[in-house]
Amino acid sequence: FRVDANSTLADASVVSRSRNFYGVLTVYDVDARRPDARRLLHYSGIAHGLQFHRADLRRVPTTYYGTESGVGLAMRSLPAGTPRRVGLVGLGVGTLAAYARPGDVFRAYDINPDVVRLARTDFTFLSDSPVPVDVVIADARLALEAEAPNDYDVLAVDAFSGDAIPVHLL
Repeated sequence: FRVDANSTLADASVVSRSRNFYGVLTVYDVDARRPDARRLLHYSGIAHGLQFHRADLRRVPTTYYGTESGVGLAMRSLPAGTPRRVGLVGLGVGTLAAYARPGDVFRAYDINPDVVRLARTDFTFLSDSPVPVDVVIADARLALEAEAPNDYDVLAVDAFSGDAIPVHLL
């Protein structure tokens, strides 16, 4: 499924809205009466994740994390049958947890506690994951520097402020 996360919100209803130091977070239900109904997180005007409502589609990685995306190809390139260690910088709605397999280790870093809260309460990628996703609420650069090496097979960096990577992560 390919869905444009920035599609019109004319047929959307606001589920929740919050504001903190990092910006405004709005969760929308989009096209709730259609078979492709989905939930979308907008963060300071930028789409930061989307999930289908239908149970059979809830674990489908969407938007820029689809199976043919860079991270989808990276995940597929790892050896089959071997547990993978995956680090995520920027949690969003937790979409990358859709790639988790039993035995994998997934650890996500996000500086915004409200993003983490919404990923846990308004989306199900984390709770649907076959492995627990360890979430660290911190500046990923500082957290990674302070931790012992994690030997990640993949470190997906998708931390954005608006539509740009924060300067301190460059």
